Amino acid sequence: MSVPVFVISLKSSSDRRENTHRQLEQAGVKYRLTEAVDGSALNDDDIRNNNDFGIFKTGIYSRYLRKEEIGCTLSHLKIYRQIIDEMIPKACIVEDDNVYSSGFGNLLEAIENNTGLCDLLYIGHRSECSSDAAIGRKTPLSGIDGYFIGEPFELPYGSHGYIITCEAAQQLLDNAYPVKAPIDVYLGNSAAIGIRTMLLQPPCVFSDPLFLSTIQDETTIVVRNPVSGAIRNLLRKNRMIFGILKNGTIKLRILRNSVLRFLRKNGIIKNRYARGIN
Repeated sequence: MSVPVFVISLKSSSDRRENTHRQLEQAGVKYRLTEAVDGSALNDDDIRNNNDFGIFKTGIYSRYLRKEEIGCTLSHLKIYRQIIDEMIPKACIVEDDNVYSSGFGNLLEAIENNTGLCDLLYIGHRSECSSDAAIGRKTPLSGIDGYFIGEPFELPYGSHGYIITCEAAQQLLDNAYPVKAPIDVYLGNSAAIGIRTMLLQPPCVFSDPLFLSTIQDETTIVVRNPVSGAIRNLLRKNRMIFGILKNGTIKLRILRNSVLRFLRKNGIIKNRYARGIN
Protein backbone atom coordinates (compact mmCIF):
# COMPACT_ATOMS: atom_id res chain seq x y z
CA MET A 1 0.00 0.00 0.00
CA SER A 2 1.63 3.24 -1.15
CA VAL A 3 -0.60 5.73 0.66
CA PRO A 4 0.89 6.33 4.12
CA VAL A 5 -1.50 6.26 7.05
CA PHE A 6 -1.03 8.80 9.86
CA VAL A 7 -2.66 8.15 13.23
CA ILE A 8 -3.14 11.16 15.52
CA SER A 9 -2.94 10.25 19.19
CA LEU A 10 -2.24 11.96 22.49
CA LYS A 11 0.80 10.59 24.29
CA SER A 12 -1.37 9.79 27.31
CA SER A 13 -4.00 7.83 25.32
CA SER A 14 -2.43 4.38 25.59
CA ASP A 15 -5.80 2.59 25.48
CA ARG A 16 -6.75 4.29 22.22
CA ARG A 17 -3.35 3.55 20.72
CA GLU A 18 -3.65 -0.12 21.61
CA ASN A 19 -7.13 -0.28 20.12
CA THR A 20 -5.96 1.40 16.92
CA HIS A 21 -2.89 -0.81 16.64
CA ARG A 22 -4.95 -3.98 17.05
CA GLN A 23 -7.44 -3.01 14.36
CA LEU A 24 -4.93 -1.75 11.80
CA GLU A 25 -2.64 -4.72 12.36
CA GLN A 26 -5.55 -7.08 11.70
CA ALA A 27 -6.33 -5.12 8.53
CA GLY A 28 -2.71 -5.37 7.38
CA VAL A 29 -2.31 -1.60 7.42
CA LYS A 30 1.02 -0.07 8.39
CA TYR A 31 0.78 3.35 9.97
CA ARG A 32 2.82 6.24 11.33
CA LEU A 33 1.93 7.43 14.81
CA THR A 34 1.84 11.22 15.18
CA GLU A 35 1.77 12.66 18.67
CA ALA A 36 -1.18 15.03 18.99
CA VAL A 37 -0.86 18.56 20.34
CA ASP A 38 -2.22 18.50 23.90
CA GLY A 39 -4.68 21.37 23.90
CA SER A 40 -5.35 21.06 27.63
CA ALA A 41 -1.76 22.11 28.25
CA LEU A 42 -2.24 25.42 26.44
CA ASN A 43 -2.35 28.51 28.65
CA ASP A 44 -5.66 30.42 28.72
CA ASP A 45 -4.00 33.84 28.59
CA ASP A 46 -1.81 32.80 25.69
CA ILE A 47 -4.89 31.61 23.77
CA ARG A 48 -6.81 34.83 24.39
CA ASN A 49 -3.87 37.00 23.35
CA ASN A 50 -2.65 34.92 20.42
CA ASN A 51 -3.74 36.25 17.02
CA ASP A 52 -3.49 32.74 15.56
CA PHE A 53 -6.64 31.69 17.43
CA GLY A 54 -9.92 33.33 16.53
CA ILE A 55 -13.48 33.11 17.81
CA PHE A 56 -15.81 30.40 16.52
CA LYS A 57 -19.50 31.36 16.47
CA THR A 58 -22.32 28.86 16.19
CA GLY A 59 -26.04 29.52 16.40
CA ILE A 60 -26.91 31.95 19.17
CA TYR A 61 -23.71 31.21 21.09
CA SER A 62 -20.35 32.92 20.72
CA ARG A 63 -17.29 31.50 22.36
CA TYR A 64 -13.59 31.05 22.05
CA LEU A 65 -12.40 27.74 20.68
CA ARG A 66 -11.86 25.14 23.38
CA LYS A 67 -8.25 24.41 24.11
CA GLU A 68 -8.81 20.82 23.01
CA GLU A 69 -10.28 22.00 19.71
CA ILE A 70 -7.22 24.15 19.11
CA GLY A 71 -4.97 21.20 19.96
CA CYS A 72 -6.87 18.93 17.58
CA THR A 73 -6.66 21.47 14.75
CA LEU A 74 -2.93 22.01 15.33
CA SER A 75 -2.42 18.22 15.28
CA HIS A 76 -3.92 17.95 11.80
CA LEU A 77 -1.97 20.98 10.58
CA LYS A 78 1.17 19.35 11.95
CA ILE A 79 0.60 16.38 9.63
CA TYR A 80 -0.10 18.69 6.68
CA ARG A 81 3.31 20.25 7.24
CA GLN A 82 4.89 16.80 7.36
CA ILE A 83 3.15 15.77 4.12
CA ILE A 84 4.44 18.92 2.42
CA ASP A 85 7.99 18.67 3.80
CA GLU A 86 8.29 15.03 2.75
CA MET A 87 6.52 15.71 -0.57
CA ILE A 88 4.04 12.86 0.03
CA PRO A 89 1.62 12.89 -2.95
CA LYS A 90 -1.33 11.52 -0.97
CA ALA A 91 -1.88 10.47 2.66
CA CYS A 92 -4.58 9.00 4.88
CA ILE A 93 -5.19 10.72 8.22
CA VAL A 94 -7.13 9.02 11.01
CA GLU A 95 -7.68 9.69 14.70
CA ASP A 96 -7.10 7.18 17.49
CA ASP A 97 -10.70 6.61 18.64
CA ASN A 98 -12.01 4.92 15.50
CA VAL A 99 -13.71 1.71 14.47
CA TYR A 100 -12.80 0.42 11.00
CA SER A 101 -14.91 -1.56 8.56
CA SER A 102 -13.89 -5.13 7.83
CA GLY A 103 -11.47 -5.35 4.93
CA PHE A 104 -10.21 -1.83 5.62
CA GLY A 105 -6.81 -2.56 4.09
CA ASN A 106 -8.27 -3.82 0.81
CA LEU A 107 -10.66 -0.90 0.77
CA LEU A 108 -7.81 1.60 1.06
CA GLU A 109 -6.09 0.03 -1.94
CA ALA A 110 -9.29 0.24 -3.99
CA ILE A 111 -9.81 3.85 -2.94
CA GLU A 112 -6.28 4.75 -4.03
CA ASN A 113 -7.12 3.67 -7.58
CA ASN A 114 -10.35 5.70 -7.66
CA THR A 115 -9.38 9.13 -6.32
CA GLY A 116 -7.58 10.71 -9.28
CA LEU A 117 -10.11 13.55 -9.56
CA CYS A 118 -10.29 14.22 -5.84
CA ASP A 119 -8.19 16.41 -3.51
CA LEU A 120 -9.92 15.43 -0.28
CA LEU A 121 -11.84 12.19 0.25
CA TYR A 122 -13.81 11.66 3.42
CA ILE A 123 -13.68 7.99 4.41
CA GLY A 124 -15.35 8.86 7.72
CA HIS A 125 -18.00 11.57 7.89
CA ARG A 126 -21.37 12.68 9.24
CA SER A 127 -24.17 14.92 8.07
CA GLU A 128 -24.32 18.61 8.90
CA CYS A 129 -27.72 18.26 10.56
CA SER A 130 -27.70 14.78 12.13
CA SER A 131 -25.49 11.98 13.37
CA ASP A 132 -26.04 10.02 10.14
CA ALA A 133 -23.45 9.85 7.39
CA ALA A 134 -23.39 12.71 4.89
CA ILE A 135 -24.90 12.02 1.46
CA GLY A 136 -23.66 12.73 -2.05
CA ARG A 137 -23.44 11.48 -5.60
CA LYS A 138 -22.74 7.79 -5.99
CA THR A 139 -20.28 6.39 -8.51
CA PRO A 140 -19.47 2.72 -7.83
CA LEU A 141 -16.03 2.15 -6.34
CA SER A 142 -14.16 -0.05 -8.77
CA GLY A 143 -12.90 -3.26 -7.16
CA ILE A 144 -15.12 -3.21 -4.06
CA ASP A 145 -18.83 -3.98 -4.20
CA GLY A 146 -21.24 -1.88 -2.15
CA TYR A 147 -19.10 1.27 -1.95
CA PHE A 148 -19.46 4.52 -3.86
CA ILE A 149 -17.53 7.78 -4.34
CA GLY A 150 -19.02 11.13 -5.24
CA GLU A 151 -19.38 14.84 -4.55
CA PRO A 152 -21.27 15.68 -1.35
CA PHE A 153 -24.79 17.13 -1.45
CA GLU A 154 -24.20 18.78 1.93
CA LEU A 155 -21.32 19.97 4.05
CA PRO A 156 -19.62 16.86 5.45
CA TYR A 157 -18.32 16.94 9.00
CA GLY A 158 -15.78 14.88 10.90
CA SER A 159 -12.00 14.73 10.95
CA HIS A 160 -11.68 11.12 12.10
CA GLY A 161 -10.79 9.69 8.68
CA TYR A 162 -9.88 11.21 5.31
CA ILE A 163 -7.40 11.02 2.44
CA ILE A 164 -5.74 14.22 1.30
CA THR A 165 -3.31 15.22 -1.46
CA CYS A 166 -0.16 17.22 -0.86
CA GLU A 167 -1.59 20.14 -2.85
CA ALA A 168 -4.75 20.22 -0.72
CA ALA A 169 -2.67 20.04 2.47
CA GLN A 170 -0.73 23.08 1.26
CA GLN A 171 -3.93 25.01 0.50
CA LEU A 172 -5.42 24.20 3.89
CA LEU A 173 -2.21 25.13 5.70
CA ASP A 174 -1.91 28.41 3.78
CA ASN A 175 -5.41 29.44 4.87
CA ALA A 176 -5.46 27.95 8.37
CA TYR A 177 -4.32 30.97 10.38
CA PRO A 178 -5.76 32.56 12.35
CA VAL A 179 -7.52 29.40 13.52
CA LYS A 180 -11.20 30.32 13.73
CA ALA A 181 -13.01 26.97 13.69
CA PRO A 182 -12.55 23.35 14.75
CA ILE A 183 -10.78 21.22 12.17
CA ASP A 184 -13.93 19.33 11.12
CA VAL A 185 -15.71 22.61 10.34
CA TYR A 186 -12.64 23.91 8.49
CA LEU A 187 -12.38 20.74 6.40
CA GLY A 188 -16.10 20.72 5.70
CA ASN A 189 -15.83 24.14 4.09
CA SER A 190 -12.61 23.40 2.17
CA ALA A 191 -14.42 23.53 -1.18
CA ALA A 192 -14.56 27.29 -0.67
CA ILE A 193 -10.81 27.48 -1.40
CA GLY A 194 -11.05 25.24 -4.45
CA ILE A 195 -10.39 21.84 -2.88
CA ARG A 196 -12.25 19.10 -4.75
CA THR A 197 -14.01 17.15 -2.03
CA MET A 198 -15.70 13.74 -2.27
CA LEU A 199 -17.30 11.21 0.06
CA LEU A 200 -16.87 7.47 0.39
CA GLN A 201 -20.36 5.99 0.84
CA PRO A 202 -20.92 4.28 3.14
CA PRO A 203 -18.01 5.49 5.28
CA CYS A 204 -15.47 2.90 6.41
CA VAL A 205 -14.16 4.79 9.45
CA PHE A 206 -16.38 5.57 12.44
CA SER A 207 -15.81 7.32 15.75
CA ASP A 208 -15.98 4.73 18.53
CA PRO A 209 -18.71 5.75 21.04
CA LEU A 210 -16.97 3.72 23.74
CA PHE A 211 -14.26 6.36 23.93
CA LEU A 212 -15.24 9.64 25.58
CA SER A 213 -14.31 12.68 23.55
CA THR A 214 -11.17 14.51 24.64
CA ILE A 215 -12.51 17.65 22.97
CA GLN A 216 -16.12 18.02 24.13
CA ASP A 217 -15.34 18.77 27.76
CA GLU A 218 -17.50 21.48 29.32
CA THR A 219 -14.93 22.12 32.04
CA THR A 220 -12.41 23.49 29.52
CA ILE A 221 -14.59 25.90 27.55
CA VAL A 222 -13.12 29.38 27.40
CA VAL A 223 -16.23 31.55 26.98
CA ARG A 224 -16.76 35.16 26.06
CA ASN A 225 -19.22 35.77 28.88
CA PRO A 226 -20.60 33.84 31.90
CA VAL A 227 -24.15 33.57 30.51
CA SER A 228 -22.96 31.93 27.30
CA GLY A 229 -20.80 29.53 29.28
CA ALA A 230 -23.61 28.62 31.67
CA ILE A 231 -25.97 27.83 28.78
CA ARG A 232 -23.41 25.71 26.95
CA ASN A 233 -22.48 23.80 30.09
CA LEU A 234 -26.15 23.13 30.88
CA LEU A 235 -26.70 21.74 27.39
CA ARG A 236 -23.61 19.56 27.57
CA LYS A 237 -24.54 18.15 30.96
CA ASN A 238 -27.93 17.20 29.52
CA ARG A 239 -26.75 15.83 26.18
CA MET A 240 -29.53 13.25 25.92
CA ILE A 241 -32.33 15.78 26.35
CA PHE A 242 -30.61 18.23 24.02
CA GLY A 243 -30.11 15.50 21.41
CA ILE A 244 -33.80 14.55 21.50
CA LEU A 245 -34.83 18.19 21.10
CA LYS A 246 -32.36 18.74 18.27
CA ASN A 247 -33.41 15.63 16.34
CA GLY A 248 -37.08 16.46 16.91
CA THR A 249 -36.55 19.94 15.49
CA ILE A 250 -34.82 18.51 12.43
CA LYS A 251 -37.66 16.05 11.80
CA LEU A 252 -40.28 18.80 12.14
CA ARG A 253 -38.34 20.92 9.66
CA ILE A 254 -38.16 18.05 7.19
CA LEU A 255 -41.91 17.41 7.59
CA ARG A 256 -42.69 21.08 7.07
CA ASN A 257 -40.59 21.24 3.89
CA SER A 258 -42.18 18.04 2.56
CA VAL A 259 -45.69 19.42 3.13
CA LEU A 260 -44.81 22.72 1.45
CA ARG A 261 -43.32 20.92 -1.57
CA PHE A 262 -46.48 18.80 -1.90
CA LEU A 263 -48.75 21.87 -1.71
CA ARG A 264 -46.72 23.79 -4.29
CA LYS A 265 -46.46 20.82 -6.62
CA ASN A 266 -50.24 20.42 -6.64
CA GLY A 267 -50.94 24.11 -7.05
CA ILE A 268 -52.62 24.45 -3.67
CA ILE A 269 -50.30 27.28 -2.73
CA LYS A 270 -48.24 29.55 -4.98
CA ASN A 271 -44.62 28.72 -5.60
CA ARG A 272 -43.02 31.99 -4.57
CA TYR A 273 -39.64 30.74 -5.76
CA ALA A 274 -40.86 30.58 -9.37
CA ARG A 275 -42.29 34.06 -9.79
CA GLY A 276 -41.68 35.52 -13.22
CA ILE A 277 -40.77 32.12 -14.70
CA ASN A 278 -42.93 30.86 -17.53
